[in-house]
Amino acid sequence: MPEGFGEDFIRQCSTCAATFPHAHEVLTELARRGYLLHILTNGFRDSQHRKLEASRLAPFFTEVITTDCAGCAKPDAAMFAHALQRTGASPAESLMIGDSLEADVLGAQRAGLDAVYFNPTRERHHVTVQYEISDLRQLLEWL
Repeated sequence: MPEGFGEDFIRQCSTCAATFPHAHEVLTELARRGYLLHILTNGFRDSQHRKLEASRLAPFFTEVITTDCAGCAKPDAAMFAHALQRTGASPAESLMIGDSLEADVLGAQRAGLDAVYFNPTRERHHVTVQYEISDLRQLLEWL
């Protein structure tokens, strides 16, 4: 692999502005309803902030909690504990929404948080989840 390829790849990927359908609409409505939104990601701080800026999603999120700032990664319960401590939230008032069954959903459930599995391709699985959606607008129906 050519020298610097990995860094260049991460830098290029972090400039992508694509979002899932209805992302801005749903985030706007959640903010209007008074929800505090945070990102909990296994990505790196710099690339996550570039992605958020490129996609015009940054204004919706109060905290961006990354693996490098937490010192651990999802699905480790310590990552979720760090996020709760940093945001001042409790598990009872928090909801994890993620597209990874293992890292996001099962990790959150093990840490005592409710979780929504965002499964836009409707991938079949045999995992018991609390909530599952395939379209972001479904969040607005029951939140």
